[in-house]
Amino acid sequence: MAPAPTKISTVIIKMVSLANTGFYYTTTKSAKLSTRKLLLRKYDPVVQQHVLFKVQLDLAFESL
Repeated sequence: MAPAPTKISTVIIKMVSLANTGFYYTTTKSAKLSTRKLLLRKYDPVVQQHVLFKVQLDLAFESL
């Protein structure tokens, strides 16, 4: 008998700079607890200051 498929508990997301520099961070978030879009203030080395980053892409991968 085949084992039951595992559920995805973590989602890999790509955070893109709103300064339109093309710089991005890759991070993970909980698939169960996240219902809103994530917006973070992080450092962008291209413009050398802190700017807002928003979620551009959700890549669904199983956590290791």
